[in-house]
Amino acid sequence: TPSLLRAGDGFRLYYGSRPRGSKTAVGMAAAPLSDPHRWKKHPKPVLTAGAPGAFDENGVIGPEVVPVTGTHWHMYYVGYHPTAKQGRMPVHQIGLAESDDGGLTWRRSSNEAVVPHGPAGSYDAFSASSCSVLRVGGQWMMWYGGIAQVPYLASVCLATSQDGHVWKKFERNPVLSFNPYLEAEAFLAAAPHVLHEDGLFKMWYSAKGYGEGRKAGDYRICYAESRDGILWDRFPKNPVVGPSAAGWDSQMAEYPEVLHVDGEHHMWYCGDGYGSLGYAKGRPLARVRIQTRTGNTKTPDASWSGWSGPHPDPSGSEVTHGTAAFLQIRARLETEDRDFSPAVQDISLTTA
Repeated sequence: TPSLLRAGDGFRLYYGSRPRGSKTAVGMAAAPLSDPHRWKKHPKPVLTAGAPGAFDENGVIGPEVVPVTGTHWHMYYVGYHPTAKQGRMPVHQIGLAESDDGGLTWRRSSNEAVVPHGPAGSYDAFSASSCSVLRVGGQWMMWYGGIAQVPYLASVCLATSQDGHVWKKFERNPVLSFNPYLEAEAFLAAAPHVLHEDGLFKMWYSAKGYGEGRKAGDYRICYAESRDGILWDRFPKNPVVGPSAAGWDSQMAEYPEVLHVDGEHHMWYCGDGYGSLGYAKGRPLARVRIQTRTGNTKTPDASWSGWSGPHPDPSGSEVTHGTAAFLQIRARLETEDRDFSPAVQDISLTTA
């Protein structure tokens, strides 16, 4: 699972890799803001397998990097246990590494997991896997993949923290479960990536539904929204990213990472065999046209100004009417999808 963020005048990417003849490790790459496709890899891994006896002795993967200050950063990552397994698959647990130079070099905070797998019979009995972490107000929130068993039955779970070090699992986990009644998510909903925008939590996640013969199919990317990060509403037209007609991702798409940059959503994701990264760009389901007019009477009449032309940037443009007692706003919403009725949730104005 990749982790991507803006760093200085470019993008920074952390990703899981398997160096030839070695255990899984975390690598790093950089790209300019002007070209999110032109990546330059760091020559060496920035985090490798843990010490003998550590929870991550068998390898590390799935980084999630969170800047705490300008120079002090956290990396939450998946560690492979050296002995605990289900079949051939090692148990996954979540560890923490820290950096004091803006994510260039890293040190482990402990040889123990900060989010361990759960007891037998629980939603995360086999593994606590790839996560997404946000600081919201004074609280840290982590959404992670809770894997109950192999072959995978997985759900999205929640843990919270006051300091980013000590984590408490949500008592009513999971918050988004696999669902045998949903074609695209019958076996797995995991590897979440969450953004918090305008009071709304937005989650992109990997899902596995029914394939040939009603067996588990290949990965797809789905989407859900929440007001509190706990109760989630799935997008009714999931999945939002599926396989391409041909090429490196013609079988599956999974492990999404999304950034909101300059009003647009950018997604990086894995394809067939988990071995490569691809790119997708979000498109809005609706367009909004904002117009304004002003006047000095409570009820608009002929003395009011005419409607302005559509404001060029609804997310932030200047209202240039003359001085008046009242301002009226008109919003026109347009969509080409007849299954949706777009709505304006709120409008904010800032006075000079």
